[in-house]
Amino acid sequence: MWLPWPFSVLYSVLVDIQANQARILAVLNQQQQQEIKMATTLADILTSVQDEKTVDDSIVTLVTNLKTQIDALLAGGLSPAQQAQVDAIFAQVAANKKEVADAVTANTPSG
Repeated sequence: MWLPWPFSVLYSVLVDIQANQARILAVLNQQQQQEIKMATTLADILTSVQDEKTVDDSIVTLVTNLKTQIDALLAGGLSPAQQAQVDAIFAQVAANKKEVADAVTANTPSG
């Protein structure tokens, strides 16, 4: 398209502005897509953490109930070696629970 001198310069500048605007819009769109992906990822992580809490609570309840049932069933009926083994099992469960709790506490940002 042929235009007189001042208009041809102005037209060229406007074409450059339009090209820059298109690049800016492309970058903004890419950033928006990344934000959507990050929000989805964070929501997935939150759901997983909530699910783990439910599982952890179920495990704690199961172990507590098992200990109570074992104690009731075997009250006075275990040899000292068997009692030591049962005690070792529940000591390990408590240690595992503490290890998970300590890891969560150590890796949770404060404030």
